[in-house]
Amino acid sequence: ARVKLALGDAPGAVADFDRSLEADGSVAGTWADRGWARHSRGDLEGAVDDATRAIELAPDLVQPRLNRGLAHDALGSFDLAEADYRGVLELDPRHVMARYDLGVLHARRSRFAEAIPEFERAIELDPNLYGAWANLGVARAQLARWDEAIEALRKAIALAPEADRRPIEDALAQVERAAGR
Repeated sequence: ARVKLALGDAPGAVADFDRSLEADGSVAGTWADRGWARHSRGDLEGAVDDATRAIELAPDLVQPRLNRGLAHDALGSFDLAEADYRGVLELDPRHVMARYDLGVLHARRSRFAEAIPEFERAIELDPNLYGAWANLGVARAQLARWDEAIEALRKAIALAPEADRRPIEDALAQVERAAGR
């Protein structure tokens, strides 16, 4: 099932996970994996249900809580997503993607002052996480912190693979114009 999911066959993976759960529904990891497969095929409510079952079976597992947060986020259930991201951070304060996703969630909700420290902490944990640098730059720009925004966006461009640089370069150009440069 995991191989099918990795190869992009989410429906096939879900079918395989279904069979595994019919044989033994007590394995939290299988519920978590099926939840991610359901998320991958667009069944966000199913993803939430499966992640919730995985958490019930193994409350200390981090990944199902993060995945449930992502599904809640995609469903527009932002308070529930935030609770899940914070739950991950309670279990693992150094979980870089929970920090990053919480920052993205705050930014999406125009809570830029709250997003900035989450992106900064994600960068402390993984200095090469160019998406955090890019989002940090945009959040700083939203608060008219121009020099800091430009610095973060330039760092993001330097770290990003060439295929991902264009939107960051566009953001940098917009920030420089807004800053009068």
